[in-house]
Amino acid sequence: MNGRALKMNKKGMHGGNIWSAARRLGVKAGELLDFSSNLNDFPVSYPEGILGNLDLLRAYPDPDHGIYLKNLAAYLGVSSDNILLGPGLTHMIYKFCQVSRSQGALIIDPSFSEYEAGCSASSIPVYHAGSIQEILEASSSRNYNIVILASPSNPVGNIIAWPDMQEILSAAERSNFTVFLDEAFADFASDYDRTRACMEAAENPNLVVGRSLTKLFGLASLRVGLVVCNRENIDRISGVMEPWSVGQDALEFVMAMNYGQFSRLPEITVRERLWMTSALSNLGFHTAGAPRANYFVVRIPDAVDVQELESFLNARNILVKMINDVEGSGKFCRIAVKRHEYNVILVESFRSFINSIGEQDD
Repeated sequence: MNGRALKMNKKGMHGGNIWSAARRLGVKAGELLDFSSNLNDFPVSYPEGILGNLDLLRAYPDPDHGIYLKNLAAYLGVSSDNILLGPGLTHMIYKFCQVSRSQGALIIDPSFSEYEAGCSASSIPVYHAGSIQEILEASSSRNYNIVILASPSNPVGNIIAWPDMQEILSAAERSNFTVFLDEAFADFASDYDRTRACMEAAENPNLVVGRSLTKLFGLASLRVGLVVCNRENIDRISGVMEPWSVGQDALEFVMAMNYGQFSRLPEITVRERLWMTSALSNLGFHTAGAPRANYFVVRIPDAVDVQELESFLNARNILVKMINDVEGSGKFCRIAVKRHEYNVILVESFRSFINSIGEQDD
């Protein structure tokens, strides 16, 4: 990536807006094949009796979440006392920023746009680093007291090796800053211990870990995310949470979900991702970084017009997320990893596009 940060293009910060795309394209939202959002697209066995159960929605949600967390806590390797649920991980990022009373935040690029937005909402100045080494070098003469990281990163999908994370946490202890580690996509990451950071956060006051159940369950409108941290940080963040912040249907899902079924997600994800990246590379769309999650970024060849590619895919009811680097000179595309039959459709659509522009040149 030549040290350049990636950012979403001006059409919108986030992928997954199928409603706007459907209106624009004149189709039903269910007809779209959405590679712009990074949800779990692999088959999930959902608990029975929750979806469509209006009785769960007639009363206010249970404000006591403890009884719903047993299975989730076992999956994350921590005590229920170290988990705080909220209406999506993005919401929890904002709440973390709100209670940080921060003199400044350091964000490693490229990154999820809501990190900076969450800081701005709490009037926290934001500083940017291009690498972990820059964080370590800045820790001795810093103007920040929170660091926001992601592993796997978004949009590229790189992971932070645990020895590097330990170095950052050692610096945090020495210099008294707090690390927020976004692990929204950890459940999909290959060769990645999905419990280690959570277990560390349960004991370490300098670490807060965020996770997304929305993405794991593959239910984007079921807004439920969480942070894992020690009791002091739990109390601080819960102190600014609104009442009834998690719906009863979401709580029932959290309690009844069979988390064991997700153990094969990394294996399935890496198989499909490698197939997709290899096929797209053969067409000239080469992968950026070292992705380990259920999405990846490809560089769009110089000869390809981004708008033409996006229009070609949209005409086939396919959505991807176009991004570019800060200087605007690079053209990139983030693509979600889905089940194989959908991935084949995407790759064949890219192939058809390349063939079509080749015919134009002739």
